[in-house]
Amino acid sequence: MVDARSVIEAISKAVPRVQRPVRKVSFGERVLWTAIVLTIFLVMGQVPLYGIPRESPSYQQTIYNIIFAARHGTLLELGIGPIVTAGLIMQILVGTKIVNLDLTNPRDRALFTSSQKVMTIVVTAVQAAASALAYKYIGPTVPMIIFAQLFVATLLLMLLDELVDKGWGIGSGISLFIVAGVAQHIFWFCFSPAPVREDGGPLGVFPALISLAVGGGDVWSLIIGSPQAPWLPTLTGFVAMMVMFVVLIYLEGMRVEVPIVYSKYGGLKAKTPLKLLYVSVIPVIFFGVIGANFQWLAHLTQNPFIIGVSKAFVAPHGLIDVLQRPLHALAYTLLICSTCALLALAWVEASGMSARTQAENIVRSGLQIPGFRGAPSVIEKYLARYIENLTWISGVFVALIAALGDIFGVLGGGTGILLMVGILYQYYQLMVRERALEMYPALKQFLGAE
Repeated sequence: MVDARSVIEAISKAVPRVQRPVRKVSFGERVLWTAIVLTIFLVMGQVPLYGIPRESPSYQQTIYNIIFAARHGTLLELGIGPIVTAGLIMQILVGTKIVNLDLTNPRDRALFTSSQKVMTIVVTAVQAAASALAYKYIGPTVPMIIFAQLFVATLLLMLLDELVDKGWGIGSGISLFIVAGVAQHIFWFCFSPAPVREDGGPLGVFPALISLAVGGGDVWSLIIGSPQAPWLPTLTGFVAMMVMFVVLIYLEGMRVEVPIVYSKYGGLKAKTPLKLLYVSVIPVIFFGVIGANFQWLAHLTQNPFIIGVSKAFVAPHGLIDVLQRPLHALAYTLLICSTCALLALAWVEASGMSARTQAENIVRSGLQIPGFRGAPSVIEKYLARYIENLTWISGVFVALIAALGDIFGVLGGGTGILLMVGILYQYYQLMVRERALEMYPALKQFLGAE
């Protein structure tokens, strides 16, 4: 009988990979490699697919190009969609024990990584083939040319992500690509001179404001939006974006502090923080992945049912759109809040953030909660009072923030700004930690860093 583990390991050996550095890569080098990866990604987003007619650039945001950092008609047609989808599939398979892997075991963890790469290649092939077939009307050889470009481009993104993840860069390549995509949209919506408005005015809020000041025009369409093109950026959206940045940064710093005692160090007292946004932006990412894949399937199959489902995941495009379709805005808000609450609960169980796992970690680390016995079951009940409430509250919180952002038409989209702030906050903490470890090497032993 063929061993599935051996087959996956054999296949993964044939897949191109990035080797981990054999020496300590300095912080400056990692910043440089991260900048190189980011530059390659941005250039790919400007290179049109060979063999198809040139199209006018589309500035309209969708949940697909936000979550997957995709751009239609370029080498980033699929974006990071296959990578994220493959990772989500593997997380679900392992989390639900359909695939029984112990991720604390080095060999199982390596097998999980190999399986995820193989899954990425399979998903890439399927999505690239489906996207290529959309251009079959141009000629019989065009789909093959498009398939080859999309397949190679997505594999390159996978290698760039791996290069960052394996210690050459900083943080996660996937997170870096998402932030870059959102930042690009914000830059366009603020400063682009492209004449896309009804009166021939520029796309960017500030060029449009200058144009109105010089030549006059419809001020209200710039302030709250145009009924004919509600997706266009507005001054209200810019102000809402700045407010959203401030609120999210404030919420990222809010903590619930649980007292603990270091029994090994004579009962030294400390506190372990539990973030108010306990699940961070993970539920919104999953919601976006589900919605983006429904939109991709709707575009591919043209099935009326799938098209109807995909429309439920389409966020409102600002205040004008909400006034035109109030029921859609309400339905979208209820959908994202309820779905994210369920996804938050599922993620906490699957990712090792549950009260049970946290209690086991506390006991294993030689810690104790004052006034409670050191048994994991006792500590679990204590932590559950905080973690269970924080889980669903944070899931609803991030979903509501994302929905309100879309309702007020924030530049970059509610989901985009939420992801951007969450990822940048993680990058900030990571870079502060890396800098501290480089300046004070003695901290490595204390923090358990490599």
